[in-house]
Amino acid sequence: MRLLENENVLRKRLTMLQSIYKFLFNLCSSPQLPKNKTWMGYCLMKK
Repeated sequence: MRLLENENVLRKRLTMLQSIYKFLFNLCSSPQLPKNKTWMGYCLMKK
């Protein structure tokens, strides 16, 4: 039973991380990107 609970928690964290990454990726691809050098560097590293 313990293992199943842990699996559910991990799965929830994974979906949360995925949505955060999706959000960041959308920000990187958006044309109205603030001219932030660290952010641009992060976006370029991701590509």
